[in-house]
Amino acid sequence: MAAGATHTDTVTYARAFTYDEVTKTATATGDWQVISGTADFLAVYSPLGAGYHLQDSNQSIISEETIGSDADAKNETIDVIYEPNTDTPATITFFDDTTGQALAEETSLTSRGTTGEQASVTIVIPQNCAWYANGQQYQGYRWCPDLCWHV
Repeated sequence: MAAGATHTDTVTYARAFTYDEVTKTATATGDWQVISGTADFLAVYSPLGAGYHLQDSNQSIISEETIGSDADAKNETIDVIYEPNTDTPATITFFDDTTGQALAEETSLTSRGTTGEQASVTIVIPQNCAWYANGQQYQGYRWCPDLCWHV
């Protein structure tokens, strides 16, 4: 699955300090202040794409968080990983090429596979249908391989 938009929240803190040239030390003289961004990060929802699921289902919502200005505050990256579903259904429906109507649902075929991977399907002509070969049509329907599309 193509990666979704990256969501980034940023806050920058600063505070005043004095620097002692003799001792070569800096001493804070004020409280940390937000100078850009906001310390309150809102919750972020992880969108789901058709045929994919979250590797970690607890990441459907990344919780809101307030980023403090203490010495333990750090940069943090949360990777949300999507995996393809391995039991994705694909249904093949047969149509009457004269009326354009779908044939009875029981003539449809369902195949399963992994999202994003190519699969091969062997089609067995459904009941009440027949193969059209050598100019001869059987049982009122014909198989038209030239009308098939890769989906």
